[in-house]
Amino acid sequence: LIGLSSCVGLYGYRGHALMMMGYADQSKQSNQEGLTLATELAHSPSIAFAMSARADWYCLCGDAGETLRHSTE
Repeated sequence: LIGLSSCVGLYGYRGHALMMMGYADQSKQSNQEGLTLATELAHSPSIAFAMSARADWYCLCGDAGETLRHSTE
């Protein structure tokens, strides 16, 4: 893989869409599935994207502390 894994990207974008529709728990799960896949693939760009999606989730929840913690990993 050279670019972002399309599956990891879809998990992230799905999570964002679910959050916008008010399904926070499903959104968090989708983001976690993307991070799990990226880690299994051991693909740095996909891991970075999935970690960014996770930090974005906390930002959308209004949790500044967790956003900062996850954005600096």
